[in-house]
Amino acid sequence: NRLLRRINARGPHGPSWRIGRAFVFERVGVFEYRAVRASGHPSIERRDTAEMRLVVGLGNPGREYDATRHNAGFWWVENLAEAQRVAIKAESRFFGRVGRLAGAGEGCWLLLPQTFMNRSGQAVGALAGFYKIAPEEILVVHDELDLAPGTVRLKKGGGVAGHNGLKDIAARIGPDFW
Repeated sequence: NRLLRRINARGPHGPSWRIGRAFVFERVGVFEYRAVRASGHPSIERRDTAEMRLVVGLGNPGREYDATRHNAGFWWVENLAEAQRVAIKAESRFFGRVGRLAGAGEGCWLLLPQTFMNRSGQAVGALAGFYKIAPEEILVVHDELDLAPGTVRLKKGGGVAGHNGLKDIAARIGPDFW
């Protein structure tokens, strides 16, 4: 099942990303995507795809971290869940808050680790192991101090650039996640 796919066609603001047959991340601004229902979407094609079964938003739990840049991953996944009316609930066995985008084959899991940044791999490893999700089917959304605020970069694998959350995830599941 291919759950998140890059749409090869370009809209007015660039490429779109797709989750299965149900949802599309459509670029609506220079640095902004929104999730929309895929039915009738004019730019959906099946070329040049990458599949996602787990989207992880990195951050630190607690009110004192809510407004910090380090929680950019939390913000993004929470906005996606809200846009798709997905409830995100605490799941102790996965050490985080979990939601599921239904209607896309097996579904696409959303995860907000509650282990603090340095131990994010514990939550990712638990959920990925339980549902047999390969590293290349995982998208990790996080802050990046080397990029200006509002800038998005998508990459698969490679170095972790000193990011402790990414280091822990790579140590638990390997480096081939997005």
